[in-house]
Amino acid sequence: MLTMCSQRTHNMLATCLQSAHNVLTTLLTTCSQRTHNMLTTYSQSAHYVLTKCSPRAHNMLTAYSQHAHNIAHKVLTMYSQHCSRHCSQRAHNIAHNTDNM
Repeated sequence: MLTMCSQRTHNMLATCLQSAHNVLTTLLTTCSQRTHNMLTTYSQSAHYVLTKCSPRAHNMLTAYSQHAHNIAHKVLTMYSQHCSRHCSQRAHNIAHNTDNM
């Protein structure tokens, strides 16, 4: 009786241990494969972002910077012309008033 029970217990434990081992092996294999795939995907995404988005961001920044430079140049040119006209008009008026004196 003891021999039969101990043999049955041994078989059950061996089966449970084998099942647990199989489950753990499957989980570890699946998880490590999934982790590997995720890391590969993320590194590919990071590489894509760095290679594709960086030049695009650089180009956008360059374009915006050029646009801002052009606007500033136009504004300064217009302001400079306005000041120049205003100053020459004042100089003309002063000279004219001086001439009248």
